[in-house]
Amino acid sequence: MASERESDYLSQLTMAATRYANRTTRREQNQSVIERRGPLYADTPERVEKRLARLGADWAMARAIEQTPTEPASSAGSTLQLPAEACTSEVLGLERLIGRNNLTPVAFLEGGVQVSRSVGRVTVGGPGGGHGTGFMVSPSLLLTNNHVLRGTEEASRSKVAFAFQDGVDGNPLVPAVFPLEPLRFFVTDRALDYSLVAVAPRSAQDEPLSSFGRLTLSQAEGKVVIGEFVNIIQHPRGEPKQIALRENQIVDVLERFLHYESDTREGSSGSPVFNDQWEVVALHHSAVPKADAEGRPLSIDGTVWRPEMGEQQLAWRANEGVRISRILRALHEVSLSGEAARLRDEVFTMGLAPSATESAPAMSSADGAPPGPVADG
Repeated sequence: MASERESDYLSQLTMAATRYANRTTRREQNQSVIERRGPLYADTPERVEKRLARLGADWAMARAIEQTPTEPASSAGSTLQLPAEACTSEVLGLERLIGRNNLTPVAFLEGGVQVSRSVGRVTVGGPGGGHGTGFMVSPSLLLTNNHVLRGTEEASRSKVAFAFQDGVDGNPLVPAVFPLEPLRFFVTDRALDYSLVAVAPRSAQDEPLSSFGRLTLSQAEGKVVIGEFVNIIQHPRGEPKQIALRENQIVDVLERFLHYESDTREGSSGSPVFNDQWEVVALHHSAVPKADAEGRPLSIDGTVWRPEMGEQQLAWRANEGVRISRILRALHEVSLSGEAARLRDEVFTMGLAPSATESAPAMSSADGAPPGPVADG
């Protein structure tokens, strides 16, 4: 079992490294445009226009901000001559997208706390077990990677722990641990590296799953463009919940994947990747390792990496996530009936994230083709 898991993981690494290498020219072009002109010009006009619309703006407003002089270049507030009450999240978001302002409303932090409650640590028990990350995407279903949960037998001996984290006083909270119920629902896709599984409605401590809410997934266009920064809530190496915040730039958009720079480690597989509005844009599934001329992952000492060396010895260069719109598209096409179909359909209904005041318990083109005007996320 352990060797099969290692083989799957090595396969994911190798494919991610190949995709990354095949996109070197495009990625360098993207970076050059970002440095010279900013994120508004690195992606296709169609995608950028949809992103602006999602921020409540348009090209006219964006260009007006670009052309507005600012002294000093790095402002302590909005770069525009606006009254304080007009400096809304939409205005600051647009200025940040353009690269004029790094400020973010404090509600950004509150939103992060709220969505983080739906993210938990997945533990696979038994032979070849380990840890990953997953998040609730409906009242009953948890999304993670296929290489974390590969089948119903493995999922049946697994569990998810919410609130496995430190409190504001630095002391650990008491996590709520829920068994998984793959016999009630389990759908997986190795190519897109996702698994969707039912979670028991009550924890071992009799806490309701509903108290941890869900992250609403959307196929709507305009959630993110090349050059923007994303945020990842995760359980690296099975450790208490952590976040890779802000300095995680999207460097390329493929047909099914996003490439971004971030700090993730073993156990981060299955984490939600968010934009600055806390919308899920991707399912994190693999780091992109440095590789030799034959595409083999390299260790930090420059030798070919082998699974028995441990992930901590891998030499990283970037990260890869599966676009959430592609996962939703594939899930739509799965043939289901009865209760399973009903549970699947709940993923596509709008829902509310958990209240921030709740107390925490103690394929149309090849991946190598240039990105076209397709849905974000």
